[in-house]
Amino acid sequence: MPCDGNTKEVCGDNAALTVYSSTVDPPVPGFDAKGCFVDTLQPDRTLPYGAGAHLNNTGCSAACAALGFPFAGTEYFGECWCGSVTPATAAPSSSCSTFCESAPGTCGGAGFLTVYQSKSVAPFTPVAPAINCWAAQGCYFDTVNPRSFPFRASKGNSNQACTSACADAGFAYAGTENFGECFCTNDLTGVTKADDSACILPCKDDIHQICGDVGHLTVYKKTC
Repeated sequence: MPCDGNTKEVCGDNAALTVYSSTVDPPVPGFDAKGCFVDTLQPDRTLPYGAGAHLNNTGCSAACAALGFPFAGTEYFGECWCGSVTPATAAPSSSCSTFCESAPGTCGGAGFLTVYQSKSVAPFTPVAPAINCWAAQGCYFDTVNPRSFPFRASKGNSNQACTSACADAGFAYAGTENFGECFCTNDLTGVTKADDSACILPCKDDIHQICGDVGHLTVYKKTC
């Protein structure tokens, strides 16, 4: 039926409601709303660390900060993704129009992230950790088939664990990939150096370390 104050608008009916939902995301205490960003999905997520599902922006931001990540992003009704690096590609706000399962707010879209940044957790600039008897060499391509580093070690998940495993197996080079897969070799001949920015994935056992990427290795050389 028409509204009393404006007969051109509809104000429900007997036992029926005309319902509206706000498209403005509520503020998240301790976080700055950064807007809508493209999620690259392949080969890597823009925010690579999954922190759960069915979360709204407040829950996701808190989960990511608790894990030590400064950036939190919700996608497609409430997937929660975290990262250490500022997302690269902004998108129109209309691309992030999927409502959160756990209202209130919008939780990105299909391939788009609603992003928040912590005011207390600083953005992470990856620095290769010092490892006794191992020198960081930077980021290298892994040709995958065949592997650039042909020996796969059973232990990994951090650069310390991988270098230790490769040393025990008698190898001179160690490389971590894809959150902590560990590979070893004795020779870098034919292995191509990549830009260090191509290795961006956090290690499973220490999210403040970088463990390569899909098809990229964070490489160390044995020095003693």
